[in-house]
Amino acid sequence: EGVGAVGMSVRGLVVAASGYFVLESAVTFDRGHAKGSDGALRTLVHQPLGPLWLGAVALGLAAFGCFSLLEIPYVKP
Repeated sequence: EGVGAVGMSVRGLVVAASGYFVLESAVTFDRGHAKGSDGALRTLVHQPLGPLWLGAVALGLAAFGCFSLLEIPYVKP
């Protein structure tokens, strides 16, 4: 459950960051500001302690992947 909680939280943060850039693009009427998850992560790298934060996000997304694999036997088709 802990792995799932961490993974889902990090996944939510990545999606929220992408949504922030889409909203910023809509408010400024500049479609160049719109970024997907890759653009949000690239922006994160250029921040102070960016590589450290990016590593934490990578571990969180890996936790989400592990949780998804562990969840397979319990999901009904």
